[in-house]
Amino acid sequence: MKRRFFVQSKAIYAALAVGTLCLSAFVLIRAFPLQYLDLSDRTKLRLAGVKSIGSPAGDSGVEWVSPKCERASAESIACTCVVFVHGLGDSVLTWKKILAQREWVSRTQKPLRLVAWDLPGHGQSPEPPRNPDGDLQLRAQSLAQRVLGATQSRGCGPNTIWVGNSFGGWISSWIALKRPDQVKSLILVAPAGMKDQRVSSLGSSLLATPTVDSLRAFRQQAYAKPQKDYPEWIWKAAVERVKKSPVARVRSAQQSEDDLDLPIKTLRARTYVLWGKQDRILPLEKSQGFRQIPRDSLAQWQEFEGCGHLFHKECTDPLIETVLETVNR
Repeated sequence: MKRRFFVQSKAIYAALAVGTLCLSAFVLIRAFPLQYLDLSDRTKLRLAGVKSIGSPAGDSGVEWVSPKCERASAESIACTCVVFVHGLGDSVLTWKKILAQREWVSRTQKPLRLVAWDLPGHGQSPEPPRNPDGDLQLRAQSLAQRVLGATQSRGCGPNTIWVGNSFGGWISSWIALKRPDQVKSLILVAPAGMKDQRVSSLGSSLLATPTVDSLRAFRQQAYAKPQKDYPEWIWKAAVERVKKSPVARVRSAQQSEDDLDLPIKTLRARTYVLWGKQDRILPLEKSQGFRQIPRDSLAQWQEFEGCGHLFHKECTDPLIETVLETVNR
C-alpha cells in the first residue's frame, strides 16, 4: 500500500513539475516572444553547423565554412567568400534558409565560406556610440567600410561575392564602388540606394514610425503572397523592438552623397540584379536607376513573377542559382 502511494505521489510531483515548466515557458514566451523566436532560429543555425562570429568593431555575425575551405585555408589557398548583407530593420536570420539548408553547396567544387553580419543596432550587433558623429556612422558609405572591415577579418579578400537585399544592396554597392579589388561579383536583390527610393520608400517610412498597423502593413507588402498574421501581443513586442532599433536614425542619416544615382554608372564589378515583380516596398518602377549600371558590368537583370521585396525568403531558388553561377565562374 505504501509503495503504491509512493509511486502515485512521485507521478503527481512529476506531473506538477512538467506543468510548472510548461507554464513558466509559456509566461516567458508571452513576455519575450521575439527573443524566443530569435533563439529558436539561431539554435537551428547552430545545429546546422553555422557558427556565431564577431568583428574587431564588435559587430555580430554568423559563418559556415566548408571542409574544403578549411583544408584550403590550412594550405594558404583562398576560399570563395559569399557575404550576405540584410536590409533595414532585419538581421542575419533573414538568410537562415540559405545558410541552414545547404544542399546547393554540393553543386560546386569550390571551397566556400558563407558569412552574414548583423548591421549595427540590428540583431545582436551593438548600435554605434551616440556621439556628435553618430549619424555619420550610420550612412551607407560608412556602413560599407564597416562591413568590409568585418569581412576582411574573416580572411575574405578579392574572391568575395557580395549579396545584398534592399538597404544591404545599397551597402554592398558602395563596397563594390569603393573597393572593386575586394569584389568578385555583386548580387543585388531588390536594392535600395537611389534618391527617388530614399525620398519615397514606403518600407522605410512604415518602419521609421512603427505601430502595430504599420508593421502589419509592412509585412504584408514585403511579400507577394499573403502572410499568416501574428497575435496582437507579438506585434506589440515588434513595435517596441523597432522603436529601440536605429531604423529611424539610419533612414534620416542618409545624405545625397550616399545616393547611387551617379556613382552606379561607374560600377566595375560583375553585377547581377534580381527583382520581384510584386515588390511593393521598392516597386520595379523605382528600380530604373540600377539600369544605369554599365553594360559590361551588368551580367544579368532578372525579374520574377510571384516574388516580393523579401525575395530571398520567398523565391530562394533563383537567388541560389545566381550565387552558384557566380561561385562557379
